[in-house]
Amino acid sequence: MKKIIISLNIILISFSANSQEKFEWNIKNFTFLDNREYDRDFAKPQTIFGTRLDFTTGFRVDSVHLFQFGADYLYEFGARANAIPLYPTIYYSFSNKHYDFSFGAFPRANKLNYPRLLLNDTLQYYRPNIEGTYVNYKGKYGNQNLWIDWVGRQTDTNNERFLAGTSGKLQDKSFFIENYLYMYHHAAAEIPDTSFHLRDNGGGLFLVGLDFTKKLYFKISFGTAFSYDRFRPNPYIFSKGFYGKFVLEYKRMSVLVSHYQGDAMSLGYGDVLYKTGKYTRLDLEYNFITHKRIKLYIQFSEHFYGGEINMNQKLIFNINLNGTRNAKFFN
Repeated sequence: MKKIIISLNIILISFSANSQEKFEWNIKNFTFLDNREYDRDFAKPQTIFGTRLDFTTGFRVDSVHLFQFGADYLYEFGARANAIPLYPTIYYSFSNKHYDFSFGAFPRANKLNYPRLLLNDTLQYYRPNIEGTYVNYKGKYGNQNLWIDWVGRQTDTNNERFLAGTSGKLQDKSFFIENYLYMYHHAAAEIPDTSFHLRDNGGGLFLVGLDFTKKLYFKISFGTAFSYDRFRPNPYIFSKGFYGKFVLEYKRMSVLVSHYQGDAMSLGYGDVLYKTGKYTRLDLEYNFITHKRIKLYIQFSEHFYGGEINMNQKLIFNINLNGTRNAKFFN
């Protein structure tokens, strides 16, 4: 650890020799309480309660180039603090009118906004960074991105795993089209395991919709979802179904209704409730604080599946502090 700190100090001193660089820092806190009262036959009932502290610092070389490094720490209440590791944040980013590019270990927030059907919302609790690369093209009518997230490095006992995908949106006035796709590659460890060789998994969602949130406060969309799953050498299993979503937003309140009906979805990182084949979710959300740097909201959710009505309650607090100084700050 001492060697790492010394190396980072050398980097900072080297950057500070050029007064054109701008020193930037960012402190984020994400505290969450998610109480899930689920039927054990379909999903795990649990209370997820903890807080994250994320600190990054670095340099903005000019208006388009940024280098950041730091760490993200999760403390789950009731756990042993020294049992939870620090997650490093080290990345380079480039951003201009048409392109956003990040390379390294960088925050997932504001980059990937996949529906829960494909990527479970617990990623925001336990895996806040993308470890890989992300590029996004922005045009007059929308955007499209490509990304890869390395989630497991192969060793004698650890599996090789990564996610890769693309998502985007095109919109003309109120009409829009959205697409979400990803694949999940899960290979065996270096020491052979006769019970498992390789899993090919992934899926997607294609939506069309109308967005009237600026005038009539609501947005509606619907389309087709699919997944594929294969444990080699077994054959592929394909699933598909209908997906629809309705969102109503007014001042501090919002209502979201989503519905899926079709085959049981099989996605390694998707919400397990979509394995039921018929699932409706109702979210009621109220924002207590909507400051540009501080957000606090509560969410009540009802889950309709398997002939049961289940629920969860969520309280989320976000604070984001940042600043910029000339690199001479270190002189």
